[in-house]
Amino acid sequence: MKSFEERFCAISPGLGPRLVRDLRLLWFLAGMAWRNLTMGARVRRRYRALMARGEPYFVDEAMAEMMPKPSPGGERR
Repeated sequence: MKSFEERFCAISPGLGPRLVRDLRLLWFLAGMAWRNLTMGARVRRRYRALMARGEPYFVDEAMAEMMPKPSPGGERR
């Protein structure tokens, strides 16, 4: 994967390369905003639902598997 500098620095002089660079950067930023609005909303919705129930939110499923299972009485040891 190219670095940010390799992707968005215009090497060639002139208006054309700068416009292409600016359009590529605009597309990159628009993609980041779109991902934040769609995937971020799903994560925030799930987080709020779990916090309302008093359960922890795990970003990584492996971490959730490492947690001890709650006892039937609802108390953790």
